[in-house]
Amino acid sequence: MPITPEKPRRRPGRPTKQEELRRVLAGIGIDPSAIDPLRILAAIAANGSMPPTARVAACKALTSHTKPVVRRAN
Repeated sequence: MPITPEKPRRRPGRPTKQEELRRVLAGIGIDPSAIDPLRILAAIAANGSMPPTARVAACKALTSHTKPVVRRAN
């Protein structure tokens, strides 16, 4: 029984989801580090043509990621 010291190579075939997404974004010239998820959520929440459930979900996600305002009693 031969022992191979090196890791076997992945068989060629369909690329993984991450590889495919990276290629598509590179092909159309989008830098993934420049994408701001909060701006995308805000755009979904403000878009009246989006389904109401999507808008509500975007609003919930936005409120869960914003820092709560603490008011001090004077």
